Amino acid sequence: MSNGSRGGHVSPQRPPDWAATPPTTTAIAAAGAGAHTAATNNTSTYFQQATSAAAAAARDTYEKDLEALHAAHRRADAAERHASSMEAELAKLRAENENLRRDRDAHRDAARTNRATAESAKLEVDELKKELDVRKAREARAATLLAAFAHRGAECGRELCKRRVDASVSRLGRPGVIRTGLSMTGGGLREVWEDGEAVRDVAQKLYRLSDE
Repeated sequence: MSNGSRGGHVSPQRPPDWAATPPTTTAIAAAGAGAHTAATNNTSTYFQQATSAAAAAARDTYEKDLEALHAAHRRADAAERHASSMEAELAKLRAENENLRRDRDAHRDAARTNRATAESAKLEVDELKKELDVRKAREARAATLLAAFAHRGAECGRELCKRRVDASVSRLGRPGVIRTGLSMTGGGLREVWEDGEAVRDVAQKLYRLSDE
């Protein structure tokens, strides 16, 4: 711009040298109108530049704020998706925990039942063992008593036979009973006596049979 410009302002044109040439009314009016027009143009240009700079700064700020808002929305969406995923994972873990609790309760009940069954079976086995021991003791005692009774019966039979032989031999004048061996009894060894004549008859019959 002419006549030097500073800070975006246009300096007004220098007025003519009125001392050399006296101005007319028309010239003065024209000079004033030119100065007013130049000042108006300078002011309009300044405000236009200031408005453009402010608008650019405001637009830049708005774009930055809008981008920050979009970024915040994106982060919020990501956080919401993550929260939904975590909620689903938490529900899954809760279901697994419930299943594990049910399995634990079932195992505990089964263990309690098995323990009670084992204890009952052990008691039953112990009772059966006691009954078996008592039965064995009774059977052993019965066998002992039967053996003693049989042995005593045999002794009584032999004693009766001896006395009968003694009586018959005494009447017939034949030799008495003879000793044929020993017998083990509850009181120790005892002699066995038989009819001597009968023993000799049996021996002779066996001898004859062996010769035939």
